[in-house]
Formats: sequence, structure tokens, C-alpha cells
Amino acid sequence: MSPRHTAVIVWTVALFFLAAGYALGRTAQVVVEPLEDPIVVAGDDVGFRVVGRQNDKAVGHLVVRLNGKWVETAPYGTVTRVPR
Repeated sequence: MSPRHTAVIVWTVALFFLAAGYALGRTAQVVVEPLEDPIVVAGDDVGFRVVGRQNDKAVGHLVVRLNGKWVETAPYGTVTRVPR
């Protein structure tokens, strides 16, 4: 391989990484408008705490009532694929 070919390959790879870095920096940022007082939309023991809005969508957390208080939930376990 000649030095000219090597230089072209290095230049092409560098240009690719420069373009990829620029594209990652230009991705849209998610803007959530926070509410002053979060509200809970709920049934008896399960609810959704709305903490803000993103466009026309409510943004928040799944909550459950434990001992009279609303507590955020966390996922538990793993997801496995069932073979056919």
C-alpha cells in the first residue's frame, strides 16, 4: 500500500468520526416543562405521578400506595424471550 493510499484512508476515517461527532451533538434535546406541584392520577392503590409535560404528553412515574403514602415503583426481574 502506498503512502498516498494510507493518507486517503486516514483522512476518510477522520472525516467519518468528525461527521459522527457533529451528528451526535445535533440530536434533539427532550424538554420537559415541570409542574409546580406534582399530581397523582390514581385508582385505589395504583397511580401515575405527573411531574411535567412534554408537548401534549404527561411525563411522570408509576406509583403505588403503601401505608397511605404514594411510593415510586422500580422494575424487578428480567425479560426473557420465550422460545417458539
